[in-house]
Amino acid sequence: MERTFVTFLLVLGICRASLLLEDTVDVDLKYRLPPGVIPTAYKLHLTPDLETFTFEGEVEITLVALITNNILTLNLKDLTVHDINFMDLNTTKTLWNYYITDPKHQILSITTKPHFEKDHHYSLKIKYNGIFNDNMRGLYVSRVVRKGGDIAYIITTNFKPTGARLVFPCWDEPAYKAKFNITLTHAMTLQAISNMDVLKKEEEDGMMITSFKETPPMSTYLLAFVISDNQFKEDKVGNFTYRVWAEESMIEGTDYALKMGRKLLEQLNSYMNISYQTFMPDKIDQVLVKDLHPADAIENWGLMIYRYLEVMHIAIRMQRVLLFIDLSWWVRSWTPLNSNFYFREDTLLYDDVFSVTRRKIDILAIIAQEITHQWFGNLVSPKWWKYLWLSEGLSTYFQYFLAREVNAILNSLLI
Repeated sequence: MERTFVTFLLVLGICRASLLLEDTVDVDLKYRLPPGVIPTAYKLHLTPDLETFTFEGEVEITLVALITNNILTLNLKDLTVHDINFMDLNTTKTLWNYYITDPKHQILSITTKPHFEKDHHYSLKIKYNGIFNDNMRGLYVSRVVRKGGDIAYIITTNFKPTGARLVFPCWDEPAYKAKFNITLTHAMTLQAISNMDVLKKEEEDGMMITSFKETPPMSTYLLAFVISDNQFKEDKVGNFTYRVWAEESMIEGTDYALKMGRKLLEQLNSYMNISYQTFMPDKIDQVLVKDLHPADAIENWGLMIYRYLEVMHIAIRMQRVLLFIDLSWWVRSWTPLNSNFYFREDTLLYDDVFSVTRRKIDILAIIAQEITHQWFGNLVSPKWWKYLWLSEGLSTYFQYFLAREVNAILNSLLI
């Protein structure tokens, strides 16, 4: 009865929202991409360089033309294009082209000669290079101090809402869903993970080339990868793998997150009657990174990224142990702002000795929200960002509904 009533309310809310927001006209559409072509697949190869904090990229986009035209318009920001090749896959003829960029509106316009034809399939290949982002958008790097003072770097992506265009030219709007084949060239001492499981690894010129299995059709903002020396813990159920990745010094604190991630996913599989494994058959990864902005977590399909917070005020945690003595004044005077010594209030980590019970609730809630997004937001995505409230609202509701279902401790705390 409860499930039927909840479903009724959700459907009623969706129908009402659809009526209220049905294709309302935006005041300024200059930043929107015009219709005319649909991307169906991307083949993306990236080579990040941790010495220069730049990257080389090559993307091949398969397109279907909806109209006959001679101008392609896609998104691009802070990338330098070196070469563009545009081929008609129906005739195997290469079309002459030239391009211009509009930095203000983050647009790359490609003019072709002759026109591209309606219903034909095309291949658009672009070679380019870019730089790591300084604002934790697109592709960026985090500097981490390991035990003994060693410096390590973690390469991370954050494409929501419009960060993909900082990393590769693309149709960077949520309505444009396509399949992605990702290949990353990186140092052999590091591991690369992405939305899908690894397809193959090859050594070449002292580097590792990691290729991943093809994704289901998805929006560009859901694409993600992390390159790091992180460690992982995993739990296998048949051919499906649950993993949590973290720094070596943190990995022992991930047991609870690993256990709850599995429980939450299984619970939502049962409730939705649409199994996660239907569209993502191999794995689901959760990874802790140092820097993430502005949220504490991102729901990338198959690769959920969480931030660990480096807290300057040690008293926040010390108060729990030292009889609520306020030591924040001591921390401010003793710990310089540029110090590498921090105490971490981590998104996913739980310690049986030092963590309070509330910590379990926080971890459970944030994992529940990100796993719910695998359905509401990833499998079913907003057509445009003004509809984002719908997927966020549903995921927020199910965040607490699921958490209560899998953990009895929440029954007295949550409605």
